[in-house]
Amino acid sequence: MSTTVKGDLHSFNTEDKRDLWMDPGKYKYTVSASDGGKLRFKVKYYSGDQYSPYPGDGIKGNWYTLVKREKVDSGASLSGSFNLPESLSGWPVTQLRLIFSRGVGTNGVDYDCSLEAA
Repeated sequence: MSTTVKGDLHSFNTEDKRDLWMDPGKYKYTVSASDGGKLRFKVKYYSGDQYSPYPGDGIKGNWYTLVKREKVDSGASLSGSFNLPESLSGWPVTQLRLIFSRGVGTNGVDYDCSLEAA
């Protein structure tokens, strides 16, 4: 099953963050840009908070980068893959964050991103 995320960055909108909760495993992605601008794309995941029955003893989770910031020109697409690890929290899913951005003062851009298990 694939997941599709579409959006646009125009006017004063320079960044979109989309959070998804996905099963751990390997994923393939394809990102395309259109409408004249350049898109920046980055993928992070949240390690999750490690639970402790004693208040204050749990370990606070962190955000980690899976795909470093990539640039996609309008009319082009980018493909790749990443491994989404298990969360420390014990939940069966891991929080994934897709970050789409463009430079301030640059042309607007539309984006289309698809993710599927590899």
